[in-house]
Amino acid sequence: MRVFYLFILCLLPSLIYSFIIYISAPYKTISFKKGLNYLLGGSAGTVFLLMFLNSFPYWSGISNLFFNPVTDPLEFFHFRNFIEIALLEESLKFSVFLLVTKLNYKKDKDHPIGIMFYACMVSLGFAFIENIIYGINSTNPENVLLWRSITSVIGHMVFGLFMGYWIAVGKLGVRLRNRSLLDIVVLKNLKIRQKFFGGIALISATIIHGMYDLELDINGDKGIVTIYIILITMMLLCFICSIHLNNLYTERNAKKKKTKTKNK
Repeated sequence: MRVFYLFILCLLPSLIYSFIIYISAPYKTISFKKGLNYLLGGSAGTVFLLMFLNSFPYWSGISNLFFNPVTDPLEFFHFRNFIEIALLEESLKFSVFLLVTKLNYKKDKDHPIGIMFYACMVSLGFAFIENIIYGINSTNPENVLLWRSITSVIGHMVFGLFMGYWIAVGKLGVRLRNRSLLDIVVLKNLKIRQKFFGGIALISATIIHGMYDLELDINGDKGIVTIYIILITMMLLCFICSIHLNNLYTERNAKKKKTKTKNK
């Protein structure tokens, strides 16, 4: 019975936060059923993370190979939190999102806010399994899971939303229209544009994840106020990003209708 109770405690925050996003999003921009599939994909994706760590056990201490934590503490903490942890985890989530999309929804034309949501669900699936691991290894799992539900789970949600935002921007076909090399060479070509913004998606999620972990690693419980400030700021930015995506999507569709009307 206790195992089931802990399982619910681990899963419940992810479901609550995803439901809040779902009911807050514009009507019919998100499929919650599809979101649950991405959630399951994110949960299953942790198996690949464990396989990677078992195949390359040196990765868990790779920061020690480059920097001495005593003589080079800042370099050590930055490398460990941004590269060793954040880059690895966000690369896994990014790969899982692409894999689930390719296997099940390759031909679907999702609303950009939906793409943000589905990337977020992959992250929440990852957070769910991470909570189980922390709960099992803790002497007081209820207390640990309570704090993680208002910190790390929200953190993973935010990382996923930012990743989804840039993926959606790549699919929308945003152009600068300034005749720059970036606009002509990168943004004009569909495949290159999607890969370019996909790279930005991974980098942005990694940077925010690294900032969160760095504060936690250096200051621990004393940095909880800073953690709250980071999370609240990032959530507000995610909200602004969703509004921007919806506006871009509406403008693009309006231009398409106008073009079709002229052609007729």
